Amino acid sequence: MMRGFIANVVGTGVTVVGILILVSTAALLGYGQFEQATLAKQAAELRPVPFAPSAVSTRAAANAASPHAPIAAPAAVSATAPVDTTPAAPDPTAVSPTAAPVLRIAAPSISLDARVAESPVVNGQWIIPKFEAGHLQGTAQPGTGGNVVLAGHVESITSGDVFANIAQLQPGNSIEVYTRDARVTYVVRKVEQVSNADLSVLKPGKHETLTLITCSGSWLPFQHDYSQRTVVVADRT
Repeated sequence: MMRGFIANVVGTGVTVVGILILVSTAALLGYGQFEQATLAKQAAELRPVPFAPSAVSTRAAANAASPHAPIAAPAAVSATAPVDTTPAAPDPTAVSPTAAPVLRIAAPSISLDARVAESPVVNGQWIIPKFEAGHLQGTAQPGTGGNVVLAGHVESITSGDVFANIAQLQPGNSIEVYTRDARVTYVVRKVEQVSNADLSVLKPGKHETLTLITCSGSWLPFQHDYSQRTVVVADRT
């Protein structure tokens, strides 16, 4: 009888724990979907006007947007978690004062429409926002002639998957980014996979570009990071 009683207690305990795990998982998923839906609605309410080139020359704006060469960046750009860095953080005040921050990104070909928040460098790490794309602090803003770099999570219950489908973009697809008073259009030039330690994707070129980054490849438990990055490079039209 005692054995039966103990078995019943153990069985009940296991059942209760299982129910608690299911309820907790459902609650996390439900909250994540609610927060993501709220941010998507807010993104859709942004209505900037079409982009008009600034009176500041592209070359002058690009020079003002230093420190892009060389850029002080983390040892690996992670779109799922902050990454350690040895060099000092880039100086956000070096970006052209005429540039307005990115507020929204839209890529109709993959049904991407999301808000964009600034990703600050905290303790040598870029902090990627939840359920939003993050503009990496120290990279260019639209219209300045530099490299506008946005990073986003690929798959996370608690942080979203805003950039989960950017690998599906094709050369020729359009991507639009919005500031408070402008819409800037970019056309995809290439989509590639690079090592998680490849920092060349952050550097500016001769012309203004938009670079999207998210994690890909295999999960490396000892590094707490993915082995690769999906990188989309688009040129401003």
